[in-house]
Amino acid sequence: SSTAQNPTYTYPTHGTNNVTLIVENSIGCTDTITLPVVVPEAPIAEFTFDTVCANTPTHFTDLSISNSSPITDWDWDFGDGGTSTVQNPVYTYTTAGTYTVTLVVTTGQGCVDSIQHDVLVWPNPVASFTTAPVCDGDTMCFTDLSTSNAASITNWAWDFGDGGTSTEQSPCHVYSISGLYNVTLSVTNSNGCIDDTVITVEVYPNPVADFSYVANCDYEVIFTDLSVANAASMSSWSWAFGDGGSSTAQNPTYTYPTHGTYNVTLIVENSNGCTDTITLPVVVPEAPIAEFTFDTVCANTPTHFTDLSISNSSPITNWDWDFGDGGTSTVQNPVYTYTTAGTY
Repeated sequence: SSTAQNPTYTYPTHGTNNVTLIVENSIGCTDTITLPVVVPEAPIAEFTFDTVCANTPTHFTDLSISNSSPITDWDWDFGDGGTSTVQNPVYTYTTAGTYTVTLVVTTGQGCVDSIQHDVLVWPNPVASFTTAPVCDGDTMCFTDLSTSNAASITNWAWDFGDGGTSTEQSPCHVYSISGLYNVTLSVTNSNGCIDDTVITVEVYPNPVADFSYVANCDYEVIFTDLSVANAASMSSWSWAFGDGGSSTAQNPTYTYPTHGTYNVTLIVENSNGCTDTITLPVVVPEAPIAEFTFDTVCANTPTHFTDLSISNSSPITNWDWDFGDGGTSTVQNPVYTYTTAGTY
């Protein structure tokens, strides 16, 4: 009870209470009124949330109970400076950690309640890998260097940039064409958190080995390198002449012990360490064997010469005769007349 004109009174609980007011004036006259006074029940603040990875939206769900009158205001404090006034907000934490989230609810009658929960945000893994450039046709192997962060990595997803993929932790891959490729690695840890990274890798083109040669009848062969380095400078030449001989000169000259066909191999390497090999047959010609016959005649009578030479590797194309007295001929079987008797 109270004798104040405008008292304030705190009820022990909500409910409807019959309040009686008796007033008396200065001449002793009184009046009484009794009215029901409704003491509203305060709302009960509550919410749930999902546990997600950093940079992934966290969904908050209001579970507050309004009790006496509808809730009209929701004030959220997400613990990192972020706020919201919607009933069921979605909020993204950019950094992993534990955040104390506060929800304050207010009813239409001005009743207020609040609650706090610690919200866990998982850290993402950090995708990383290393590799080294290779030559066209060689195997490129990738080494996973990813960091799991608070949970073990369970999945690796590789995209090699040429349509090839892998789910191995540290795979190897062969590129069919030289060039630059954007390789993507996406890793997932046991919390379902994901990170990816992209690294550009290079596949060097191989050089193209080639050569020509000129062989003479002294079994000497002059080799000319015709190789193409391809996007780099040529750094070495390795020749195997097919008879045990070798050279590292770019354009070697080699003398074979005898005629024949030899399988000559040239291995070239460019400044990127890429190589190519070619093997070609090299024909070393056999020298012809010159021989002829003649008849013995009198002075001023024609002497007939008959070529009996053996051509061996290739046909004879030239005949050069010196008759011993200053006379010459280039026909195969000449006829020559000596004007003076003697031995020539």
